[in-house]
Amino acid sequence: MARQRQTPEQKLAALQAKQAQINERIRQESAKVKAQERKQDTRRKILAGAVALEHAKYDAAFAAALDQQIAKNVTRADDRALFNLPPLNGND
Repeated sequence: MARQRQTPEQKLAALQAKQAQINERIRQESAKVKAQERKQDTRRKILAGAVALEHAKYDAAFAAALDQQIAKNVTRADDRALFNLPPLNGND
């Protein structure tokens, strides 16, 4: 059975459809990579925080410095409440 030849317009449409499929696959794979990077970053932060909190138990100067940095840098009211800090005026 002989295949019919495609017109240039049909070839172009077919290539554009393939390009759209490839672009969607690229978008999906990029999203997977970014999600994995976010998971790893979150895990690093959790582990670093755990190490810092454990170290603060045994080093009063470090604990004071950590408390000072938390009070200075944590600005959202919900986050400050988590550390038993008063809310900042006009910030959330």
